[in-house]
Amino acid sequence: MMLSQKNKTILILFTILLLSLSTGCSQSRLLTGSEREQVLKIAEPYTDGILQGYNQNDYTQFSANFDNAMKKSLNQENFQALYQSFTAKIGKFESRQVTSVQATGTYFAINYLAKFEKEEKVSVRVVITNNEPFLVTGLWFDSPALRSR
Repeated sequence: MMLSQKNKTILILFTILLLSLSTGCSQSRLLTGSEREQVLKIAEPYTDGILQGYNQNDYTQFSANFDNAMKKSLNQENFQALYQSFTAKIGKFESRQVTSVQATGTYFAINYLAKFEKEEKVSVRVVITNNEPFLVTGLWFDSPALRSR
């Protein structure tokens, strides 16, 4: 059965959301001070790579720090569908600011408020493992435009 572009995009977003939600099932603790800074020192280059890879439509850069499950669920083909949908709805990434950093079970979740060309307030959540090798295990984008048909 062939999926339409719209259905592929919905499936991709659902998979990303499930991966992100599955990392948030245990108790979470807000990180501050030096703990927060240590996590950001690891996570910020990963987030930079994801967002630069997105802007350049470069899957290799986008997925460079993904774990195997993320690479399997968000493969090259799925990335292209996501890229087409996202650029049509929110445009290219412009800037971001960290809103919170959380420790959740064996993961860190870094939450951002990002500005894209067509959407001023896009929530971005990057989830990484809390031990080496630090890898991206979840990625979530949310905004009114992304939720629209």
